[in-house]
Amino acid sequence: MAGSDVSSAPSHEASGRGLGVLGDPVIGVLAFSNMSVMLGFGQILPLLPVLLVDRLNATALEVSATVGAFAITRIFLQGPLGALSDRYGRKPFVTFPLLGYTLVSILYIFANSTWMFIAIRGLQGVFSASLWPVSDAIVMDVVEPRQRGRAVTSIQIAYTVGSVSGPFLGGVVASLYGLWAVFLLSAMMTAAAFVGASLLLKETAPSRVGARADGASPDVRPRNMSPVRDARDVLRRYPVLKKLAISALIWQSAPSLTMVFMPVYVTSVLGGSEFDVGMLMGISGVMTMFGQYAAGSVGDRRGKWKVLLYSSWLGLATSPFLFLARDMSTTYLIYPLSMVTMSLGQPMLTALVGDALPLSERGVGYGAYGVIRDTSMVVGSFLSGGAIQVLSDMFGLSVGQGVYYVFALRAAVIALAFFYVWRNVGAFKEIDAIVWMKQGVPSPPTKE
Repeated sequence: MAGSDVSSAPSHEASGRGLGVLGDPVIGVLAFSNMSVMLGFGQILPLLPVLLVDRLNATALEVSATVGAFAITRIFLQGPLGALSDRYGRKPFVTFPLLGYTLVSILYIFANSTWMFIAIRGLQGVFSASLWPVSDAIVMDVVEPRQRGRAVTSIQIAYTVGSVSGPFLGGVVASLYGLWAVFLLSAMMTAAAFVGASLLLKETAPSRVGARADGASPDVRPRNMSPVRDARDVLRRYPVLKKLAISALIWQSAPSLTMVFMPVYVTSVLGGSEFDVGMLMGISGVMTMFGQYAAGSVGDRRGKWKVLLYSSWLGLATSPFLFLARDMSTTYLIYPLSMVTMSLGQPMLTALVGDALPLSERGVGYGAYGVIRDTSMVVGSFLSGGAIQVLSDMFGLSVGQGVYYVFALRAAVIALAFFYVWRNVGAFKEIDAIVWMKQGVPSPPTKE
């Protein structure tokens, strides 16, 4: 990655020591943008299924299509948009999506049909496909290799703070002023992020800055504009990457099954309010944040493959607990626990991808992994929506009542995830850098 350290990149050693990497204005702007976007849309997402079902009488498949539209556009556009940022500069691919998020929030206020919501969510996926991958590329551009871990962690913490606080804030605002106020507040937050990025974010792409840290000419080669073809090629050459990607696909499909319709279950079956939905998501987010931090620390000491295996077993053991969620008090205890147990292994999968690939191919490798992983949002939402629709047509169950039976489907997917990880844990252990470091020998070259 030495070629991505441009000469104009700010020196973090010269930045404020108390702030660490956040002392750099570029990293600070990215952290603020991440937090603002997630704080704004974290308010909306848990309440969207409630709005569709309770006020627009949407079917389960229509709710799934609304959620899936975001994932579909994001999956197929994040590769091409990332490649365009290499050629034409990073800053426009961050600032314009932030403005786009503001537009999307305003459009939600005027949406009065399920098809309008589907179209708006698809548009939101376009902006997401640009914002997040390009933000990661900017970090690689400006931060020295030995400080990139802390920089990424700082931005991830900002992202988590927004995603944790958003549902709680959205529940409170919706209860006091109505859903339109939630959309308006989201627009104001993303607009603030757009203004901050427009004024403070510097251009970092080597093609636009014009020089590299080592003094060589910038390496701006044409990129493959097909993320599907990129993914197929790198997955073919690195079989263990394919196994990690399939693990992530199955793993993240499980929470996607219930995440879409759980707010409807809370409000229509358990008699909860929008405030309860926000509280449930907020508590789950806080527990997930601390749980993942602890899992990451253990993985760095004991081995990522161990945490992955044990967390998959823990998810399997706790999956039946959701069947006990028959009232709000029990749900407040069980739902956050079920979410955090399924979140512990996700950082381990992401870290093992880095161990599995040589440095020169980690970019395309993470892109391929992301395409497969993000497919879980489509798989989970449409599986649950299809199951609920069948139950509604055959037995006359409401959307909220059908969610209870989706818990069984979720448990089956978790069991599949556990057995897939257990079957391939030997391959994951073989490429775990922690294992080789503890043995005092260098990691073996990745097999093609």
